Amino acid sequence: MRKLLILYPFQNETRISNRDGSLFSYVTRTIWKGIRSRFYSRRLLQFLWIGVIKISSLRNGSPHRGLYFGMGICGGLLWVNTLIAAPTLNGPTGLILVPTAESLQYKEMNVGLDYKLSNSKQRHFYKFNFGEFKGVELGIVGGSVPTEGVFVNAKYYLMSDNTRFPLSIALGVENLGAKNSTGVYMVASKKFQGGISGHFGFYAGFEEGIDLDPSIIGGAEWVLDNRISLLADVVGKRRKYTLNTGLRFAIYPDLQFRASILDLGNNLDENIYTMGLTYSSFL
Repeated sequence: MRKLLILYPFQNETRISNRDGSLFSYVTRTIWKGIRSRFYSRRLLQFLWIGVIKISSLRNGSPHRGLYFGMGICGGLLWVNTLIAAPTLNGPTGLILVPTAESLQYKEMNVGLDYKLSNSKQRHFYKFNFGEFKGVELGIVGGSVPTEGVFVNAKYYLMSDNTRFPLSIALGVENLGAKNSTGVYMVASKKFQGGISGHFGFYAGFEEGIDLDPSIIGGAEWVLDNRISLLADVVGKRRKYTLNTGLRFAIYPDLQFRASILDLGNNLDENIYTMGLTYSSFL
């Protein structure tokens, strides 16, 4: 059975019906609590909500899908503030799909909910990350993908120099315990002048019945100011590489809206649009 999520954004409470467990409900409630406590414009919140509802109700291939996707982006632009570190669609802190060599600080947490739209399927992702020790980030990821259930992500921050534009290196694992989507990676991140950061590394995926699938990963982020940044990354699977681009908008210091387009060259299947929210805080 599909998850049924019902939100009443303009009443005094949020009602959630979730047939698949309580974790998805917790993630959704946490994000919604951040929105309700930070937004002072109910009109802006209504604008964002209408965009999401319209997208979810349209049939596959509708010419109006892009219009309402744009409504969500415009709504995020109406109120922006300071950028925060955010998880990837797969969970670890990073760009769009590529993790970066940074981890959450001790007792820092972030939680994210993303909605993926394509002509064939509509999927959602939820993730939760926590700074367990100095340089160690632990998290979980679940939703429509991975299809096997909820899995653990971990990242260890190896090193960073003390220069003005530091070079950092990290090791990590995604979807630990899954049969078809477990992967390990090593990535280096370097900051440059002008708000630009570059990221490069190696990823090895493990799938049942298939040999090790190694690939190169990389990406970049350009922080235009303390409110908005542009993202691009490249990931590979079975010797095919995909280019992804995206935007991040700071709605409030601890709340962020993001949108992205996956597989721009249609190397795998089709263009996929995503949008979501991330909430970050210290416990």
